[in-house]
Amino acid sequence: MHIGFLTPEYVMPGLLDGGLANYIKKTSIGLAQRGNQVTVFVLSERNNHWNDGPVDIIEVKRIKVPHWLKGKQYQPFINQIISSQSIKKAVWRKHRSSPFDILQASSYMIPGFSLRHNGKVPMVCRISSYTPLCRAAQGKEHHFGDFMSDC
Repeated sequence: MHIGFLTPEYVMPGLLDGGLANYIKKTSIGLAQRGNQVTVFVLSERNNHWNDGPVDIIEVKRIKVPHWLKGKQYQPFINQIISSQSIKKAVWRKHRSSPFDILQASSYMIPGFSLRHNGKVPMVCRISSYTPLCRAAQGKEHHFGDFMSDC
């Protein structure tokens, strides 16, 4: 089975990593050790391809929003859409040479947004990172971009 993970973070040398990064690393290595082919697509500051033991890591460069949009309330939403499109292109490039059986997105927004209802590969999503619920629990103020992302 070929399993793809779509994530904004992964354990990488020289970078701080959090719970999601560690979850993806441990899960992907565990699945690979059980005979599955695993590819992780991670948003990064560069385009790069490497192996973490038995796991194929594809770093996809984040595309920055245009300069004139910086500081706007909807900037996070625009960043999510652009980054999601970058991940989508990388997934289909890999899928052409080695088809996926299933994809897992780290959240329902980014980076899996562009692959929802893709009609080719089933996709699941971690609900533990449901952003509107996390934001409400932390009492954070909602901005226009947050509402756009939550739709």
